Amino acid sequence: MSQKTIVQELAEELRLMPRPNTSLRNRLVLIVEDDAKDAEIISKQLKDLGLRVDVANNVSAAQERLIHREPYLMVFVDLLLGNEFGTKVLSLLRDRMPEIPVCIISGNITEELRQIASAYGYSVMEKSVNQAENIIQLMQRSRAAAV
Repeated sequence: MSQKTIVQELAEELRLMPRPNTSLRNRLVLIVEDDAKDAEIISKQLKDLGLRVDVANNVSAAQERLIHREPYLMVFVDLLLGNEFGTKVLSLLRDRMPEIPVCIISGNITEELRQIASAYGYSVMEKSVNQAENIIQLMQRSRAAAV
C-alpha cells in the first residue's frame, strides 16, 4: 500500500470541507520567508489548494507587497528573516490591516511563542515538509472568516 502525498491528503480534506459562499480558488496569500526552500514548500502546498501565492524574502519586500497589492486572504510570516525580524511585518499588519489573518511560521515553536501569538490572534505553524494538516486547518479558518 502506497503512502498518500501531502497534496492527496489536502485534496481529500478539502472535499470533506463544507463549501462556503466564498471560494479560496484564485485568492492571494503572502509568504514572508527568507529561506527559498521553505517558501517553495509552503507555496506549492497553497497553490495545490488553488490559491495564488506571493513570496517576499525580506521585510521591505513584504511591506511593499502589503501596501501596493490587492488584499491578501492570509499572510504567513517567518519571525527570523536573515538579519531582520518578521515582527516588523506583524506590526504593519496589526496597525494597518488587522482584518488579514496571520500565521507565524517558525522552525522553533515554543509554548511561549504560541501564547504570545494567540494573544494577538495569530496562528502558528511549524516549518516542516509534513505541514499539510496545519495548512488545511488555517485555510478552513480563513474560509470561515471570509463568509
